[in-house]
Amino acid sequence: MKNILLLKHWQLFLLFYLGPGILQIFLFEKIMNSEGQRYLIALISLPAYFVYSFWIYSIGIYLFRIKQKGFNLTRFKISFFFLIFYFIFFLLLFAFIKVDTVFESAWAIGFVMLHLIAIFCYLYCSYFNAKLLNSIEQTKNVGINEILGDIFLILFFPLGVWFVQPRVNKIVKFQNRDTGYE
Repeated sequence: MKNILLLKHWQLFLLFYLGPGILQIFLFEKIMNSEGQRYLIALISLPAYFVYSFWIYSIGIYLFRIKQKGFNLTRFKISFFFLIFYFIFFLLLFAFIKVDTVFESAWAIGFVMLHLIAIFCYLYCSYFNAKLLNSIEQTKNVGINEILGDIFLILFFPLGVWFVQPRVNKIVKFQNRDTGYE
């Protein structure tokens, strides 16, 4: 888990885009000529999603080990794992069922509710990580107005990784130096 936190920002960015990029290059013809385009598009999105998810989870767990006071790790884990299960459910749903039939059925309200819960969980995971990161950097509890920028950066990974990951690297390296682990 700590290995992903020690990656440079550009390495993490490449890891995020390299897996889907390579899959797109090799599967482009199949995607364009296939009747099962939905399956292949879902397959292409998996590596990027799992890199991003692992990064979010690693930040939360590692930084929580450093500063535990005032943070609820159980709520973070529940939110995170709901997002994972929701993403897999969503991919499977739309890979095997036509979208039109889902939203014309009585199940549409349930899917909207699940989606709203997933949005809340995503925002909470970003909030948790941003608050932990800033609390450790500033060595005090921080308010929402001090972390809004970092929440935005974590939510929008391709942009945020260039700013958040170097700060995470600094904290992880500082902890390694203090504890003697390398």
